[in-house]
Amino acid sequence: MVWWRRQCNTPHCPGVVDDCFDTDEGYRGTLQYIVCVQSPETGDNGTEASNTGAANLDLVPRAKPRLANFTFVGNANYANGKGGSGMRFKEGNSGIYTNGVIVNFDAQAVDFDDYSTAGTNPADGSTNVMTDIYMFGNGEANASTLAKNIPGDKDQVEVTAATSAGAELVFQDPGLPNIALGSSLNLVPGTRLTCDSASMNDSAFESADYCGAFDNVNWMADWTTFVQN
Repeated sequence: MVWWRRQCNTPHCPGVVDDCFDTDEGYRGTLQYIVCVQSPETGDNGTEASNTGAANLDLVPRAKPRLANFTFVGNANYANGKGGSGMRFKEGNSGIYTNGVIVNFDAQAVDFDDYSTAGTNPADGSTNVMTDIYMFGNGEANASTLAKNIPGDKDQVEVTAATSAGAELVFQDPGLPNIALGSSLNLVPGTRLTCDSASMNDSAFESADYCGAFDNVNWMADWTTFVQN
C-alpha cells in the first residue's frame, strides 16, 4: 500500500507482501495500529519511506510520516535473502516511529539509506526519530543486540543518533504466539508490552501505553484473513 502527497490518517490497517506501508512524495499523515506480515516468497520491507527522488532529496514539503503501535513481521528468509528490512528510510525522508514491534526481517530491523547531504543534521528536518520499539530476530535468527538488528550503515551518524539511550529500543523476543502467515496467525503478545505513551507527543495519535499493534485484544479477528493462497 502506498501513501503519498497527502495528510491522510489511517487507523487499524493490515498489510502483506512487497512494502506493506510505502510512504512517498511529501506524505505527512499518521498510521496507527498497523500490521505487516510478509509472504515467504515475495516479502520486502515493513515500511519504505522516501521524500522524493534523487534529483532533489530536500524537496518540500518534506515527507514526514508518523507511525505508532505497529507490528511488522518479516519472512525470516535469512539464507536466500527474499525479504527486506522492517523499516527502510531513504531519499530525504523524515519521520516519527514509536511504540512498535519488528521481528524476523532477513536484512535488518532498520535501514538508513540514500540521505541528502544534510540528512544527518536534525535541524534540517530529515532526521527519523524512533522510540519504544521491540526488535528481535532481524538479520539472523534470534538476533537480540543492537549491532545485529541495526548493523553499521553508510549514514552511521544517523544510526548513532537514532539509537541513542533516549530511543528506548528493546532487543528481546516480544513473545508473539504465532507469527506464521496462515489461519493460526496470532500477534497478540503473551505478556503485555508496556511502553511509554509519553513518547506519542502528537495530537494525531491516540494515547496507547503499549508496543505493537495489539494490547490484549485481536482487533483483526472476524474481518481479516492472512491465509496464503
